[in-house]
Amino acid sequence: MDKVYHFLTLAGIGLYWVLVAGVTLRVVLKRRAVSVSLAWLMVIYIIPVVGVLCYFLFGELNLGRKRADRAREMFHPFGDWFYQLNDCNAHITDGLGTHISKIDHLCNNRMGIPALCGNQLQLQTTPQENLAFSHQ
Repeated sequence: MDKVYHFLTLAGIGLYWVLVAGVTLRVVLKRRAVSVSLAWLMVIYIIPVVGVLCYFLFGELNLGRKRADRAREMFHPFGDWFYQLNDCNAHITDGLGTHISKIDHLCNNRMGIPALCGNQLQLQTTPQENLAFSHQ
C-alpha cells in the first residue's frame, strides 16, 4: 500500500510540474506585455496550485477581442455607406467649429463615420431627462 501512495505522490508531483510547464509556455507564447507575462508567471510559481487555477479562470479572457470582431462584422456592410457620407451635403467641414472638427476628425479616423451638420447634442443630467428624451 505504501508503494501505491508513493507512486500516486510522484505521479501527482510530475503531473503538477507538467501542468505548470504547459501553462508557462502558454503565458510566454501569448506575447502579451512583458509586465503582464511576468506577473502571471510569478502568480503561477509563487502560489503553487491556486496560481494555475487563477490563470485558467482569469488569465485568458478574450471579451475585448470577441467584441471587436463582432463589431467589425457588424460594421462591414455599412462601411462603404459611411465613407460616402464624407461627400454628403450634411458633412461640411468648413462650417464646423473647432471642437466639432476635432470630433469629426476622431470619428473619421477611428470608426470611419463623419460628423454631419444639423444634429444637436444635449447633456442630460438626470435619468428622468434621459428617459423622457428617449420617448420623444
